[in-house]
Amino acid sequence: MLNWLPTGDNLVRWGKVLSPKCPLCQGRQTLCHVLNMCPVALKDRFTWRHNSVLMELVSTLKLWYTKFNQEVTIRCDLSPDYMEGGTHTTIPPDILPTPLVPDIAVQDPVQRKLTMIELTIPFEQNVQHAKDRKMAKYECLVNEINSHSSYTANLVTVEVGSRGWIDGENTAKLKSLCPITHKDREVRHLKSRLGKCALCASYAIYCARNTPVWEGTSGLFSCRN
Repeated sequence: MLNWLPTGDNLVRWGKVLSPKCPLCQGRQTLCHVLNMCPVALKDRFTWRHNSVLMELVSTLKLWYTKFNQEVTIRCDLSPDYMEGGTHTTIPPDILPTPLVPDIAVQDPVQRKLTMIELTIPFEQNVQHAKDRKMAKYECLVNEINSHSSYTANLVTVEVGSRGWIDGENTAKLKSLCPITHKDREVRHLKSRLGKCALCASYAIYCARNTPVWEGTSGLFSCRN
């Protein structure tokens, strides 16, 4: 993807400004920096985008399992203000006490399965790095649950590009999470909503790239509105 947007690096290249510095952190303002790397934006803007996409993903998972009529417990690392059942402890302590909090945990008490889902919104060129980082972070937790509890655990990392791109591997991951028999239509619609949510939230972040104070919104972004 080419970048013809007026970020600091392009403005210098076009002779419009003398410095490419980011007004928020004084780093070099590239599009990747604006959407994914700025340490100041990480504190609130990137978290807001991540949680917006996360809410879309977990809402769809709950809907899928309701349609499938399968009784599972879905826990999500979101504030109860944003989602009913939101919690900051997604791994039940009776399975394994841990300080780690995956974004989503789907607990099937009948089959004794625990599916942990970790969402990342990376710059598209960094999708593989994001996956590797999350797999490494949770590898020990998966092994400990499998070794010291009656549950079988697995980790699914989901990477949605900050400009809305979802590759074939992540499409396959979304299909693996769908319990419905005819998956293609359901996954296609979810993929569209996740991509739109990430893209629109990134656009809001981009528009505020020169604003030191993030006023945010009244809540998380939803593409269902």
